[in-house]
Amino acid sequence: YCKSLSIKVFISSRPDREILKVFPQNSSSHSLFHLHNIEDHLVQADIRRYMDERFRSISQKLGQRFITESNVQTLVSRAGRLFVYASAVCSYIDCDYLDQAQDRIHLLSNTDISIDDGTSDKPYAVLDHLYMQILDTAHSSSSQDISDVLQVLVASFTPLQVKTIATLLGFKTFRVMNSLRAISSVVTDHSETTTVTIFHTS
Repeated sequence: YCKSLSIKVFISSRPDREILKVFPQNSSSHSLFHLHNIEDHLVQADIRRYMDERFRSISQKLGQRFITESNVQTLVSRAGRLFVYASAVCSYIDCDYLDQAQDRIHLLSNTDISIDDGTSDKPYAVLDHLYMQILDTAHSSSSQDISDVLQVLVASFTPLQVKTIATLLGFKTFRVMNSLRAISSVVTDHSETTTVTIFHTS
């Protein structure tokens, strides 16, 4: 170690047991900063900036603005402190067709769900509801393949490659890839040679 070298390292992580062992609460060598201690308005402002940028990019791809200010504010408010909600919403809305994107905006914006559902007792209730909407949409527009692929992903102890999932299910690789594309807003980026995992553990 070089104590005279003024370099700061920023590490972001969940409060997992192994991380806390390495970085105990009372230590002069590092400082702990908890995300939940940030003021709500600062988190909301960051989420708003993120969603504005994603929607701007989607609008450029579709050739026109497809979302209203009221829609954006509703989605930002529902996100609360959950960046993962904002990310999943944007990925869900990021479609290849304008009508499809507008339909999904309408579905999300007009769903009767209270922002208060994300309480300390059920902090991910709004996110769970979003995931159910995404999966319902996927199931209504595709086949049993999606359900089969999801069951493998959930049951697997370690992340699997697309070709491994295909082998386990007796599928051709393209069937697994098509299923993953339908639920791309809830799984990690993937190709035929990379591993696939559920995007968020909730």
